[in-house]
Amino acid sequence: TWDGTRIYSADFISDKIYKHLGFSNTISDSFSSPATNPTGLTWDGTNITMNGGLVMNAGTGTVTINQSATTGSSLSVVLNLASASTDSPVVFFRNQNAGDDQAVLSIQQDAAANGLFIDQNGNALALRIVSDSTTQEVFGITADSLTSANGMFFISNSADVTARNLVRIINDNTLATGAICLSIQQDAAARALYINQTANSNAIYMDVANTSSSGIIMLCDSLTTGTVANLTSNIADVSTRTLVQILNDNTLATGATCLTLVQDSTSRGLFIDHNGASGYSIEIDPEVSSGNAFFYALTAGASPVSYELRRNDNVSGN
Repeated sequence: TWDGTRIYSADFISDKIYKHLGFSNTISDSFSSPATNPTGLTWDGTNITMNGGLVMNAGTGTVTINQSATTGSSLSVVLNLASASTDSPVVFFRNQNAGDDQAVLSIQQDAAANGLFIDQNGNALALRIVSDSTTQEVFGITADSLTSANGMFFISNSADVTARNLVRIINDNTLATGAICLSIQQDAAARALYINQTANSNAIYMDVANTSSSGIIMLCDSLTTGTVANLTSNIADVSTRTLVQILNDNTLATGATCLTLVQDSTSRGLFIDHNGASGYSIEIDPEVSSGNAFFYALTAGASPVSYELRRNDNVSGN
């Protein structure tokens, strides 16, 4: 095509657009075609079009759009195709050189407004990332200036009762045994995970299918005056309830022990501080037809008595 000053030609094989020196076959500059197999170049008086697509020749410089109006958009690209099977993105950015480490798209927002806004009105993904990365993160956020805001915020305000997950993480390959679905590292003296459950349902629900490993493991090898787990309830309601329940719910699981305590030190294995005016510190409701409701085994050769029950207030009684 001819723009009034020079000729532009397209190379169908190498996917190149060539700018000629005047009306000659001398090439003064070239750039990669925005689409493969370029054909049909035309000049519209301002830009080159190729098969209906816009080609901007930036050469070694940049394409700049300056907007001084307070309304409207600096650039508006509209696609109006009725065919659902058409593989035609509205805007396509591509870095064709694998050795180039520059970003394909960079957005800098200096105003207190959205850096990127996506208004997805159709029933499809608003943002999809397909990455072939192996040793680098696929998605990264750095927010070193945060004070009272969130690093990431997910909110849904839909009244629909259909079962769904707001956030879902899946390791979908059974051979990826080294992959952790979610890892949280907290370097400050603050909560690593906080759950505020305000509705009448489970705050944490785990459906574990493991057979020979533990469902929950907590390692606290640096403890001094703290606790491994602290379960507290402070409500004056008098309804009958159990704060902690361990249930072996299958009568055939005869080898299962509901609670095992192992104390390797010389301190107490179990301590119950019952401060109520009445009630039992320990109550055993056995329904065994044979065997013992209470069994205490003393290590062979040990000298202490097998068990001792006593009161410290010098009051006689059972």
